[in-house]
Amino acid sequence: MNWELVKACTVAIATPEGYIQGTGFFISPKGHLLTCAHVVESAGGWEKVRVNGQGVELVYLGDRTRDDFAILQLSNYQGQGVPLSPTFAPGNQFRSIGYGRSDFPEGGTIEGNITDANSHSGFGNLSMLRLRVMADAQQIIGGYSGSPVFDIQLQAVVGMIAAYDNTQGGLAVPLTTVKENWAELSSLLHREPSPELEFPFFDQAFYADCYREVKKPGALIRIKAPLQWGKTYLMKQILDYGTQQGYQPVRVDFQEPEKEVFNTIERFLQWFCGSIAKHLKLPDKLAENWRGLLSANSNCTDYFEKPVTMTFIIRIKSITGCSTC
Repeated sequence: MNWELVKACTVAIATPEGYIQGTGFFISPKGHLLTCAHVVESAGGWEKVRVNGQGVELVYLGDRTRDDFAILQLSNYQGQGVPLSPTFAPGNQFRSIGYGRSDFPEGGTIEGNITDANSHSGFGNLSMLRLRVMADAQQIIGGYSGSPVFDIQLQAVVGMIAAYDNTQGGLAVPLTTVKENWAELSSLLHREPSPELEFPFFDQAFYADCYREVKKPGALIRIKAPLQWGKTYLMKQILDYGTQQGYQPVRVDFQEPEKEVFNTIERFLQWFCGSIAKHLKLPDKLAENWRGLLSANSNCTDYFEKPVTMTFIIRIKSITGCSTC
């Protein structure tokens, strides 16, 4: 399994005195190691970096305010490199492992979702992956800088954690940034996924059924399958098909709003309507269209019938331990 390989290739970045400064992971059998530039800086420079007690050679050192990654090389490395992919899909699940927590000396694992990618002023407006962890107990801490972002759906590493972002979030350098500055990465990249090869559980007939359903006004497609069956990839393909047909797809992530949004049906539906309108760049007329005498469901229906026709909604649900659905 690729995740087991990622864990085996992930190591602590330490000083000659044994103080852990961050994390790194091997990306090639030649011993190329990817970590953050600021981790190397914290260690006192690449000459001071120790991996499993051994020194390293410098291949590339970026700037923490521009690209914040470093390529080091362990000359006597005997092992593999992690699978790498320059692409990702918002909403995909990720898994990572990092060092620095005293209660997890062998590395602590965190899980969550890749929410989106956008520029960040703290990194010279570099496009960064935004991460959301599953629980407060899995907070991203300093030692996780340089940890791999393993996309569970793609079964490949798509980036590297560079900073925490509030208690339940993090920022990661995408592999596209590494590729732009270190040309040799291209030869190490994982091939692009295809539904036939990567996700054989959904055959072409199933895709065709979904595409036909998209053309029906008000259609609902509910995707229900176990973890890692390619649900997110299937959703992306369906949304791309909808775009080709002239529709304006909107992806709504129910993990984005604060918990208070779900306290009442009225507040949730107001957020839902506002979110759709924002993505479609429609005028904000929620207040004037939300009439107090009507129920929340009626107001929501009226709101959508006036400015926009809902064409299709895709709901994804993972079924753990389900062998067939």
